[in-house]
Amino acid sequence: MKGLKKAMALLCAVAMTAGLMTVSAFGAQDNTIRLQVNGAYVAMTDAAPEAKGGRTFVPVRAAFEALGADVSWSPSAKTVTAVRGDTTVTMALDSTEATVTENGASRVLAMDAAPYARDGRTYVPVRFAAQAFSCAVGWDGSARTVMIVDMDALLGDATFDRLDGWLAASLKEETLDNARTTGTAQFKLTTATGAAGKKQTYPLKLDFTSHATETKQQLTMETNFSELAGLLVGTDLSASDRAELLRLCKAALDARMDLATGKVYLNIECPLLQEMSSGAMGSSKLWYLLDMNELMEQAGGPNWSEYMASVAELPKMMDGDTGFREMLVTILSSYELTDAEYDYEMLALMARVYCALLSDQAMVKNGSDYVVDWSYSEGGTAMQLKMTYQTSGERLVGVVMDLSAKDSSGDAVTMNMKVRDDRGNTSIVFRCNLMDEVAIDFDLTAKTVKATGTPPVEPPAGAEIVNFFDMGVAPLPEQGETTSVVA
Repeated sequence: MKGLKKAMALLCAVAMTAGLMTVSAFGAQDNTIRLQVNGAYVAMTDAAPEAKGGRTFVPVRAAFEALGADVSWSPSAKTVTAVRGDTTVTMALDSTEATVTENGASRVLAMDAAPYARDGRTYVPVRFAAQAFSCAVGWDGSARTVMIVDMDALLGDATFDRLDGWLAASLKEETLDNARTTGTAQFKLTTATGAAGKKQTYPLKLDFTSHATETKQQLTMETNFSELAGLLVGTDLSASDRAELLRLCKAALDARMDLATGKVYLNIECPLLQEMSSGAMGSSKLWYLLDMNELMEQAGGPNWSEYMASVAELPKMMDGDTGFREMLVTILSSYELTDAEYDYEMLALMARVYCALLSDQAMVKNGSDYVVDWSYSEGGTAMQLKMTYQTSGERLVGVVMDLSAKDSSGDAVTMNMKVRDDRGNTSIVFRCNLMDEVAIDFDLTAKTVKATGTPPVEPPAGAEIVNFFDMGVAPLPEQGETTSVVA
């Protein structure tokens, strides 16, 4: 790993030097705004993008044709029309309304700036022009470059019908409206310590139960971390102090949530925590209230009821026209475009990885399983990844991942994960080995059955309730707006 770190440091230094030289070169030239579409700069022969009123405008023909659209101009109506596939966009000079027609259905959209004509060329607001064809747009201020990326094009001809089918089958399954899940999770960390490299293991076991209905949920967990504490303190304590410490190493958590109101009550009972805080924390009578309405208000997002309504719509969306490809386009579109020299390559790599691991073209059928083998090599670092999708009928019931990576110095990382969920029986196995120095093991088993009764969503009578926001926690920063040329 040392060799990889040195190589990365060298690469970062070279990249920073090249970046400084590039910025200096741009600064020594002029203030021309450049247009980059899908990683390639668009040649502007007789007209260049312009900044006007805090917005960036591009010559309509150059921009739309670079996106693969056919462009036409109507002198009488003073409208420009761009057609790409099943999408048609029509904009009129000096009007902030545009018409977008997709698959025969038309809608009128409002733009925050109107197209205009100058020197025989028509200019349109670049952000709307890109988004009209479902493309992402960004601005690199240091390079004075507008970036447009067609996220759908990044996925090429890849299809995701198998994933769509597995998801549809999952959504069709009848879900329990009153369910109880019980399980055990075990975590173990093994490290090499001391000059002799002696292995030391730190274990932790957790038992949990969840009782949930459509609007109410209770989660309880219990653990005894005396074994972990004993390893951590070693022989530093006297025998009596050590025995007393281990006696206090029990913890129980009780979390109760009302999804309708967004109120979460949390209790942590732990003798050691009580001892360390002189009774201020860790008591069974002390409950903390976290109001999700207040949290989301401070975060500047939607209120809790609006958020839950959007979550409820997800199954309907997945049951309609939205599939895995659309989900991946949305994920890629969330990437903020700010670096003209780097961002497109990064997005293209992400898209290649998605296609290599998730597409129909990457999967090879092996009995009831579908297997993906993928390898990646660059700069002395090599990676091998094997994914096995386990199915039963039309359902996806398990995923197995085997990963190995090695750098030029020979340092290696291996990882294995097995996740299976078949009709209420859930298991997760995770193994990770880092250069034979650190090993992580995690095992979880759980079973879900139909339950009766209603989970409690409020603390028991006589409990002391403390509002989370009254504990001196700093409020979340408000969402601010950047002040620069807006693409």
